[in-house]
Amino acid sequence: MPLGGRKKKKGAPPMLDTTPSGFNAAQSFAVGPAGSDLTLAQGAASKTGGKEIKFTATGITYDNEEKQLSESYFEPWDPTQKTFLGKGAAGMVYLMRKKDSGEPVAVKHMSMADKSDRDQTIEEVRSMWKLSHTNVVRFYGAYWRQQDQTVCFVLEYMNSNSLQHILRASHGTPMAEPVVGRVLGGVLAGVEYLHSQQIIHRDLKPGNVLVHDTGEDVVVKVADFGIVKTMESKKFSTTGVGTVAYMSPERLEINHDVGYDYATDLWAVGLIAGECATGAHLYPREVQFVQFDFIVHVSSNPTPNVDPARHSAELHELIGERISR
Repeated sequence: MPLGGRKKKKGAPPMLDTTPSGFNAAQSFAVGPAGSDLTLAQGAASKTGGKEIKFTATGITYDNEEKQLSESYFEPWDPTQKTFLGKGAAGMVYLMRKKDSGEPVAVKHMSMADKSDRDQTIEEVRSMWKLSHTNVVRFYGAYWRQQDQTVCFVLEYMNSNSLQHILRASHGTPMAEPVVGRVLGGVLAGVEYLHSQQIIHRDLKPGNVLVHDTGEDVVVKVADFGIVKTMESKKFSTTGVGTVAYMSPERLEINHDVGYDYATDLWAVGLIAGECATGAHLYPREVQFVQFDFIVHVSSNPTPNVDPARHSAELHELIGERISR
């Protein structure tokens, strides 16, 4: 289940400064004696409203609620070696099993050495803490590993990898429309649930859509909540983060007086559906990776869609509705 992201640096993992606390304009963190625990918070004027997130060897506490978990609850899926699932933006993901039930779980080890990693962890905890939906990857809890000073997220294991992996393995072969419909239905259900919780995902792409085969059914779930935006009382967001190739026009050309809202996620869903249906991204590959080039192409060309001569009118209309300007 490759997750993508930057490569882990060779050598020992970076360690946090174990002085009593560190501060910057928006974030504070405190490490317990000899690195025994970690407390993260963002200031009262910022997103967490000053609520602390505390990680210990026995679990995580947030918003006056505790989820008890410990490394001792789990064992490697393969007793002879660690089963590596992939690399995330902040660390490594391993396949483990619960000792009491044998249930597989994905355990993501995340370094807390950088402020950006801590910001992402705060955002993920805030959003996933309250989420519960069939089409959203489940968060069981987290714990602190004192020996290498990493936070470990325990997540639902998805046994059929990411949609990105499936698309790459198909080598450009389009999915049948009934399959596209199943994928699209699952992603939309997850996204609509997030929006009902006042959350914009902001990084929807095939790599953040995971697939699970139960043997009787295939379930599609939305994952990776590191850069979500909780709207709360705000009508629009004005932060330009995410993956360029799946950004909506209003996010590519941020106007801080206007911003963007939940519709930006639906644009990404439309592009994902088009990629499944055609076997390739709807925009040319050569403009997908540089934001300026992508902005120029998007602003100077018609909105793309699947070929109506090769695909049903229903699919053409469904994609068009989501990537309309």
